[in-house]
Amino acid sequence: MNYFLVTLALLVSTIARAQYQPLGAITQPVEGFVITTRGDTLVGEVRIVSLTNDSPTSVTVQIPDHEKQQFKGQELRVIAQQIPDFAYQTGSIPREREYVLFERVTNPRTDKSVLLERLTPADGPLALYFDPSGWKNSPGFTFGNFTISREQELSYILVKSDREFFLARPADIEQIHEKAMSDCPAFLERFPKATRRDWKELGERVVFYNQSCP
Repeated sequence: MNYFLVTLALLVSTIARAQYQPLGAITQPVEGFVITTRGDTLVGEVRIVSLTNDSPTSVTVQIPDHEKQQFKGQELRVIAQQIPDFAYQTGSIPREREYVLFERVTNPRTDKSVLLERLTPADGPLALYFDPSGWKNSPGFTFGNFTISREQELSYILVKSDREFFLARPADIEQIHEKAMSDCPAFLERFPKATRRDWKELGERVVFYNQSCP
């Protein structure tokens, strides 16, 4: 097994909630697509060549029967890399999660536009993203070319309707509930309030909100 080198542990721990767990950039060519800031879509083998603070800074796309094209991270709006089949054999990545997906959003920590890994499904007004500055890695172990690690989530980036950007931390869960989710009656009927003990449910609440008030 020397085909892929995956940052941030593509093979996540089986105790992780992999639907909302960062899988990380795939640094060898895999099927996928990119969308440029000009709106062009290119489909082919996508490789993330380099990253800065877990945000892609250099990407190549090999379209069949064409020359390989290289892009800077700031030239791209979306990067999608198909998760290889063998990664599902761990049982920790749900089959419905087909891609490692990076999207360009405003990071509320810096107010700058960056590519962040999306953790929740790509539908509905709310989106949960990996916050590279808000996770704490604990020691893991290596199996072949893969590093399996465990991360403790300290914060996420939450985006609403591509216009509102929140730094979501356990201490902010009540504020996030009020500002981002309280406009959906069906959601409030199911989740009338939020406390710090509900932090582990944030991903599930985002998905339920999107399903209830698309």
